[in-house]
Formats: sequence, C-alpha cells, structure tokens
Amino acid sequence: METVLVAAKKDVIQFKVDCIREAGLKPVIVDVDAFALESAYENSFDANMKETVMIIKHRHECDEYRYHRDGVSKVVRDVFVSGGSISKVLQKNLQCTPSESEDLKIKFGILATVEDKDKALAEDNKEAIQISNIIYPVLKDLLSEIQRSLDFYLSQGAERTITRVLICGGNGPAEKPGPLFYE
Repeated sequence: METVLVAAKKDVIQFKVDCIREAGLKPVIVDVDAFALESAYENSFDANMKETVMIIKHRHECDEYRYHRDGVSKVVRDVFVSGGSISKVLQKNLQCTPSESEDLKIKFGILATVEDKDKALAEDNKEAIQISNIIYPVLKDLLSEIQRSLDFYLSQGAERTITRVLICGGNGPAEKPGPLFYE
C-alpha cells in the first residue's frame, strides 16, 4: 500500500487562491507541487507512451530531478545547486543586490560557445566576461549534479534508460511564466 500524507496551512492556500483570483483566473484544482508537475507532464505528452523521462524542475532555491517511467514517478531528488546559487555567487563577487544579480543573469548569462567568448573579447566586453567567469563554476556544479543523478538512475538496472530530458520552471524568485517544458 502506498500512502501520501500532505498538509498545508489553510491561510497559505487561501493567499495563493486569492492571488490567482486577483490575476483574473479561476482556480479549479489545488494540488501538491509534485503531483501538479506529473499532471502537467501527462497532459502535455501522450500518457500511454512507454518512455522514461528525466524532468528537471529548475527553481530558485533548489532544483528537483524526477524520473517519470511509464506514467509513474520512480525517483525524485532535490539538489541545492540552482538559479539562486548563481544569484548568490554574483551578489558575493560583485557586492550587488539580489535584484541586480537577477538583472545581470538575464543580461549577460554565460558565454557558452567559443564564438560567444571571441565576440565578447573582440568587443572588449569585460562585464560579460566577468559575469560568465563568475557563473561558470556554479553551472559546472549544476551539470555535475545532473550527471550524478543520471548515472545513479541508470546504474539501477539494465532496463533503465532515459528517452528524453525535459526542463521546466523558472530561475528567479518570481519565476516568470513561460513554456511549461523545454526538451
């Protein structure tokens, strides 16, 4: 028998429902975050498809890695290297505010390709180079966590495979809306 026990304070739920109503929307279902993500996945893709998907829910404070196999979540892992980690390292290195760090992430991001780096060097864009150099170690840690999670999941048996990886969520404290899943 599987049992899930969930509790939430009524005033917390009411606050969220009020916010949704103020945005002009009509709340229909209130669900636990993890179950809501599963429902969103199942409504976005063929629920009968036999596949194993790694879903990375990117959040500000912590990322969630979930393996969804044949319609059932098999493994869920929270990792505390996330968008907030990038903001914090920018704040620490540049002595800037949380808002300024978010703006810097959006404006500069990381110089991911050789072409990006060459362009920044040619334009003598020192700020872009500095931001990228600050962000790089955090992103390297993030990718290591993803790889570690994949390796662990795949090592659990020969039948374990990953059909695709989906990324969802935002990386700012306000998590701006956008497409639900990126493949």
